[in-house]
Order: sequence, then C-alpha cells, then structure tokens
Amino acid sequence: MATKGARCERCGYDKKEIINVHHKDWNHGNNNLDNLELLCPNCHAEEHYPKGNRLGKK
Repeated sequence: MATKGARCERCGYDKKEIINVHHKDWNHGNNNLDNLELLCPNCHAEEHYPKGNRLGKK
C-alpha cells in the first residue's frame, strides 16, 4: 500500500485497515500496479454492484 498510498483512490477515505485492492480489469491474475486500485469498502461495492444492476455484472 505504501506505493499507492493508504487511502481510497476515489473518495479519499483513509482508514487503511479496511482499504481493499480492486483489479480494474477484474482479472485477479493481473497484479500490475496500473491494474490495481485502492478502494474503501463503499467505493469497492459501487464498482462491483453498479446502481441499477442488482447482479453486479458490467
């Protein structure tokens, strides 16, 4: 986390103990830094369960 900081990259929430790593391309095997995003639980949930889509599919 030190390389990217310790806060949500979308909203700035800074409780580092609960920050999640999100794979932008949804491929958990792609761990390149440009594919990873640090998100708080709320922003992470919004990414996987977009408004109006109850199944969380893109």
